[in-house]
This record gives sequence, C-alpha cells and structure tokens, in this order.
Amino acid sequence: MQHSRGTCRRIGKIDCWIQDLANDVTCRSRVFDRASNAALDHLGEGRVTETEVGDEESYYEIEVTLDDGTQTDVQLDRSINVVGSESDTNDTEANDD
Repeated sequence: MQHSRGTCRRIGKIDCWIQDLANDVTCRSRVFDRASNAALDHLGEGRVTETEVGDEESYYEIEVTLDDGTQTDVQLDRSINVVGSESDTNDTEANDD
C-alpha cells in the first residue's frame, strides 16, 4: 500500500513502513493460503507442514504431510497451478500434464 507524503508526515515514516510491511505480510499470507489449498486439493488429504517461495523446481513449494506420515512436496507455478509433486518415499517426480 502506498501512502502520500502528507500521510507519512502525519503518522511518521516508521509507522508507514510498519503498515506497509503488515499489508505485505497479509498479502503473502493470502497467497500461501491459496497455494496451500491448491496443494491439499491436489493430494486430497494431509496438512501443510512447510511453504517455500522461489524454490529451484517451481515458484511455490508446499510440503504436505499425508495422513500416513509420508511427506510430499507439491510444486506450483506463479499462478498457483500445480505443476508436479514428489513424495519422500518416491524420488520420481509426478508431473500433471
């Protein structure tokens, strides 16, 4: 969120920075919520145990622990489309084409 200079003078530059940071965190949280939901929908079960942006394999990586304890990494592109997944018990990548 951008503030006018007048607004920043009234509430202080640090307050503007904190507010911008909070808005950025909220925005990132919403994106990771969407990515996490896409990963869970793709797998059909489990719980998200880790998230990562800028992964070497994709834009987003969502680690999901399945009900049986298996960990699966779901790869998503910038548009939050699933582009692949990999289980810790299976080293081959399963791409959805």
